[in-house]
Amino acid sequence: MIIPALICGTVFTSCGSSNLPNKKDLINNYEMKEKEIIELKSFFNSIVPEEYSVYIEFENSKKIDLWVFETNKKNSSGRSVILFQQWNINPYNYKEEVPITYDSTEYYLPRTKSLTLVKQKLRWNDDTFRKIKEMLDHANCISISMSTNLATLKPFTIGIRLWQTKKYRKG
Repeated sequence: MIIPALICGTVFTSCGSSNLPNKKDLINNYEMKEKEIIELKSFFNSIVPEEYSVYIEFENSKKIDLWVFETNKKNSSGRSVILFQQWNINPYNYKEEVPITYDSTEYYLPRTKSLTLVKQKLRWNDDTFRKIKEMLDHANCISISMSTNLATLKPFTIGIRLWQTKKYRKG
Protein backbone atom coordinates (compact mmCIF):
# COMPACT_ATOMS: atom_id res chain seq x y z
CA MET A 1 0.00 0.00 0.00
CA ILE A 2 1.21 3.51 -0.84
CA ILE A 3 0.17 5.16 2.43
CA PRO A 4 3.11 3.85 4.55
CA ALA A 5 5.57 5.37 2.06
CA LEU A 6 3.63 8.62 2.16
CA ILE A 7 3.70 8.80 5.95
CA CYS A 8 7.50 8.38 5.99
CA GLY A 9 8.05 11.62 4.09
CA THR A 10 4.83 13.57 4.57
CA VAL A 11 2.85 14.45 7.66
CA PHE A 12 -0.87 15.13 7.40
CA THR A 13 -2.32 16.88 10.43
CA SER A 14 -5.53 18.67 11.12
CA CYS A 15 -7.25 21.00 13.52
CA GLY A 16 -9.69 23.88 13.51
CA SER A 17 -12.89 21.85 13.80
CA SER A 18 -14.52 19.58 16.30
CA ASN A 19 -15.23 17.15 13.44
CA LEU A 20 -11.69 16.06 12.69
CA PRO A 21 -11.08 13.85 9.69
CA ASN A 22 -10.43 10.24 10.38
CA LYS A 23 -7.67 8.13 8.92
CA LYS A 24 -9.98 6.94 6.14
CA ASP A 25 -10.65 10.55 5.03
CA LEU A 26 -6.93 11.29 4.84
CA ILE A 27 -6.21 8.07 2.95
CA ASN A 28 -9.07 8.72 0.50
CA ASN A 29 -7.83 12.24 -0.21
CA TYR A 30 -4.30 10.97 -0.75
CA GLU A 31 -5.43 8.18 -3.06
CA MET A 32 -7.52 10.61 -5.13
CA LYS A 33 -4.82 13.31 -5.23
CA GLU A 34 -1.58 11.32 -4.96
CA LYS A 35 -0.06 12.70 -8.18
CA GLU A 36 -0.94 16.30 -7.30
CA ILE A 37 0.39 15.96 -3.74
CA ILE A 38 3.70 14.51 -4.97
CA GLU A 39 4.00 17.33 -7.54
CA LEU A 40 3.20 19.92 -4.85
CA LYS A 41 5.83 18.50 -2.52
CA SER A 42 8.45 18.43 -5.28
CA PHE A 43 7.66 21.98 -6.43
CA PHE A 44 7.67 23.42 -2.92
CA ASN A 45 10.94 21.68 -2.11
CA SER A 46 12.48 23.23 -5.23
CA ILE A 47 11.48 26.81 -4.32
CA VAL A 48 12.41 26.88 -0.62
CA PRO A 49 16.13 27.70 -0.26
CA GLU A 50 18.04 25.30 1.96
CA GLU A 51 18.64 27.87 4.71
CA TYR A 52 14.91 28.53 5.23
CA SER A 53 11.83 26.75 6.54
CA VAL A 54 8.50 28.01 5.23
CA TYR A 55 4.90 27.52 6.32
CA ILE A 56 2.14 28.97 4.14
CA GLU A 57 -1.62 28.61 4.43
CA PHE A 58 -4.15 30.09 2.03
CA GLU A 59 -7.42 31.28 3.55
CA ASN A 60 -8.42 32.25 0.01
CA SER A 61 -6.62 33.42 -3.12
CA LYS A 62 -5.66 36.76 -1.51
CA LYS A 63 -5.28 35.97 2.19
CA ILE A 64 -2.44 33.89 3.59
CA ASP A 65 -0.60 33.06 6.78
CA LEU A 66 3.15 33.03 6.17
CA TRP A 67 5.95 32.02 8.50
CA VAL A 68 9.57 31.96 7.39
CA PHE A 69 12.38 30.64 9.59
CA GLU A 70 16.12 31.08 9.03
CA THR A 71 17.40 27.62 9.86
CA ASN A 72 21.06 28.63 9.72
CA LYS A 73 20.62 31.30 12.44
CA LYS A 74 19.75 30.56 16.06
CA ASN A 75 18.19 32.73 18.74
CA SER A 76 19.26 32.73 22.38
CA SER A 77 17.14 29.59 22.97
CA GLY A 78 19.01 27.72 20.24
CA ARG A 79 15.98 27.67 17.92
CA SER A 80 15.85 28.82 14.33
CA VAL A 81 15.25 32.53 14.01
CA ILE A 82 11.84 33.62 12.79
CA LEU A 83 12.46 35.90 9.84
CA PHE A 84 8.81 36.72 9.12
CA GLN A 85 5.50 35.71 10.70
CA GLN A 86 2.24 37.30 9.62
CA TRP A 87 -1.35 36.12 9.50
CA ASN A 88 -4.16 37.02 7.14
CA ILE A 89 -2.08 39.09 4.73
CA ASN A 90 -2.45 39.75 1.02
CA PRO A 91 0.84 38.73 -0.62
CA TYR A 92 0.06 40.78 -3.75
CA ASN A 93 -0.89 43.99 -1.97
CA TYR A 94 0.92 43.86 1.36
CA LYS A 95 1.18 47.08 3.31
CA GLU A 96 4.69 47.17 4.73
CA GLU A 97 4.61 47.63 8.48
CA VAL A 98 6.88 49.77 10.60
CA PRO A 99 10.25 48.03 11.04
CA ILE A 100 10.70 46.26 14.34
CA THR A 101 13.68 45.96 16.64
CA TYR A 102 14.75 42.34 16.75
CA ASP A 103 15.43 40.78 20.14
CA SER A 104 17.06 37.33 19.95
CA THR A 105 15.77 36.42 23.42
CA GLU A 106 12.17 36.55 22.18
CA TYR A 107 11.57 33.31 20.29
CA TYR A 108 8.29 34.42 18.70
CA LEU A 109 9.47 37.85 17.60
CA PRO A 110 10.26 37.91 13.86
CA ARG A 111 13.28 39.76 12.53
CA THR A 112 11.21 41.70 9.99
CA LYS A 113 7.70 42.60 8.94
CA SER A 114 8.84 43.33 5.41
CA LEU A 115 7.34 40.94 2.88
CA THR A 116 9.49 42.59 0.22
CA LEU A 117 12.63 41.48 2.07
CA VAL A 118 11.24 37.97 2.53
CA LYS A 119 10.42 37.68 -1.18
CA GLN A 120 13.97 38.76 -2.00
CA LYS A 121 15.53 36.24 0.38
CA LEU A 122 13.35 33.37 -0.86
CA ARG A 123 13.68 34.55 -4.47
CA TRP A 124 9.87 34.50 -4.76
CA ASN A 125 7.51 36.88 -6.55
CA ASP A 126 3.74 37.22 -6.93
CA ASP A 127 3.68 34.42 -9.49
CA THR A 128 5.30 32.10 -6.94
CA PHE A 129 2.37 32.64 -4.56
CA ARG A 130 -0.11 32.12 -7.39
CA LYS A 131 1.58 28.86 -8.39
CA ILE A 132 1.59 27.57 -4.79
CA LYS A 133 -2.12 28.38 -4.48
CA GLU A 134 -2.90 26.67 -7.79
CA MET A 135 -0.99 23.53 -6.80
CA LEU A 136 -2.56 23.45 -3.32
CA ASP A 137 -6.02 23.68 -4.90
CA HIS A 138 -5.24 20.86 -7.35
CA ALA A 139 -4.09 18.69 -4.43
CA ASN A 140 -7.19 19.60 -2.37
CA CYS A 141 -4.94 21.25 0.22
CA ILE A 142 -4.85 24.59 2.01
CA SER A 143 -1.36 24.70 3.50
CA ILE A 144 2.16 23.40 3.14
CA SER A 145 5.37 23.62 5.12
CA MET A 146 8.85 22.49 4.30
CA SER A 147 11.79 22.39 6.66
CA THR A 148 15.38 21.33 6.33
CA ASN A 149 15.77 21.66 10.11
CA LEU A 150 13.87 18.86 11.83
CA ALA A 151 14.27 20.54 15.23
CA THR A 152 12.00 23.43 14.25
CA LEU A 153 9.34 22.02 11.94
CA LYS A 154 8.26 18.70 10.54
CA PRO A 155 10.11 17.90 7.29
CA PHE A 156 7.01 18.27 5.10
CA THR A 157 3.43 18.94 6.14
CA ILE A 158 0.31 19.67 4.15
CA GLY A 159 -3.13 20.71 5.34
CA ILE A 160 -6.00 19.02 3.53
CA ARG A 161 -9.37 20.52 2.67
CA LEU A 162 -11.86 17.65 2.89
CA TRP A 163 -15.18 19.45 2.55
CA GLN A 164 -16.22 22.90 1.39
CA THR A 165 -17.49 23.91 4.83
CA LYS A 166 -14.68 22.37 6.84
CA LYS A 167 -11.01 22.99 6.47
CA TYR A 168 -8.26 20.99 8.03
CA ARG A 169 -4.80 22.32 8.50
CA LYS A 170 -1.55 21.82 10.29
CA GLY A 171 -2.08 21.95 14.04
